[in-house]
Amino acid sequence: MFSFRGRLVLGSLVATLLTAGLTGCADGDTATASPTISASTAVTASPTSSKTSSSPRPLATMSKAVGAYSTTALIAEPVIGKGVAQKFGAANVQRTYGDVVKFLRAETFKMDRLKPKAKYAVADFRSAELHMHPGLLKEWRKTLKKALAGDENEAGEVQVLTYFNAYWGGYKFATNGPQLVNEQIGSPVLYVDEETNLLAINLSYSADLRMARAGVTYRRPFSKQITLKVKPGEQVWSMDDFSGSWTISAPLPE
Repeated sequence: MFSFRGRLVLGSLVATLLTAGLTGCADGDTATASPTISASTAVTASPTSSKTSSSPRPLATMSKAVGAYSTTALIAEPVIGKGVAQKFGAANVQRTYGDVVKFLRAETFKMDRLKPKAKYAVADFRSAELHMHPGLLKEWRKTLKKALAGDENEAGEVQVLTYFNAYWGGYKFATNGPQLVNEQIGSPVLYVDEETNLLAINLSYSADLRMARAGVTYRRPFSKQITLKVKPGEQVWSMDDFSGSWTISAPLPE
C-alpha cells in the first residue's frame, strides 16, 4: 500500500507530508511514514524505493478474489453545516457540490494521465486547473513543474488532486471491460471555513482500477480524502485551496 498526505494552499505551498521518506514496497507490503512535518519545517528528505517484484505473487499468498463490480457511481448527499445555506444560498450550494463532485471524478482518474507517457507536460494537466484561483494556480504550477521534473514528494502533492502514471509495478489497464469501477463519494460535509469565509467541501472518494499483469486481472483500490475551499457561483465556481491524502492498496485478483 502506498499513501500520501499533502496540502496546496493559496499564497504558500505547504507540504504536510506523512513521509520524510516514502518507501516503495512490493505488492502486499505496507508503505511506512514518519510523523507529519509542520508548515515551518523545510522538507529536504527525498523518497527511496526498495526493489519491487517483477513477477506477480502467487495467488495463494493474496487475499480472496473480489466479487462483482459496479459501474454506477454512488454519490452521497452532503451534510450541510450551520449558516452555509444562509451565506451562499441553498440552491447555489447544492449546485456547487454537484459541480465539485463531477470535477473530482473527472480529474482524479483521467485516462490520458493515468497511462504513462515518455514525458508529461504541464499542458497534460490543464483541465485540472480550470477552476483554480490565480493565486492557487501560481503555486500549483510550481509544484507541477517540480513533480514532472522527477520530485516524488511534489508528485504526491499533485496526485492529491489528480492521479497520474498508474502503470508502476508492471500493471497495465485491463482490456476486458471497464477500467474504473466501484466509484463512491462518501461522507461529504459542507461548512463555512472560518479562516477564509469560503465554502469548504470535505469528502472521501474511492474507486478500483482494473489492471492486468501476466494475464491476470486485478483491482487496485484507490481512496482519497480531500477538502476544497471554494467560492460558489451560479455559472462557475473557483477553488482557492485544497488539501488531502490518498492511498492505493495492494492488488486483489478478480
